[in-house]
Amino acid sequence: MSDALVPGGYGDLLAQITSEVRVARLRAARTVNSELLALYWRIGRLILIRQESEPWGSGVIKRLATDLRREFPDMKGLSPTNLQYMRAFAAAWPGTDPISQRPVLGTTEAPTVTVTATDLATRVGCSRNC
Repeated sequence: MSDALVPGGYGDLLAQITSEVRVARLRAARTVNSELLALYWRIGRLILIRQESEPWGSGVIKRLATDLRREFPDMKGLSPTNLQYMRAFAAAWPGTDPISQRPVLGTTEAPTVTVTATDLATRVGCSRNC
């Protein structure tokens, strides 16, 4: 469409729609991140509870990772190492409720929370192979 055919106020409309799309995409990303964070905590907790009641070693974790990757081939993050990190994550944040992003007092937006494997390993005091 040439500039001659653009109605008045078009630039404002475009800016408003662009802003709406960006805000919605950010909210969606936060929701996905919160869900994945909670999922990783729950997986880690399930492993932790099972290992406490039925001691088993890294061979079971490797088998679990293989089976999970077979079940969810398009999902990343299900390696034996990551399952160990999930277990360490659950051990570092014990309780019955998963960790999640919550709004800061006085706001409606949840803060961005980033937990890397290195941060987690440092927090729980384990080396590369916890």
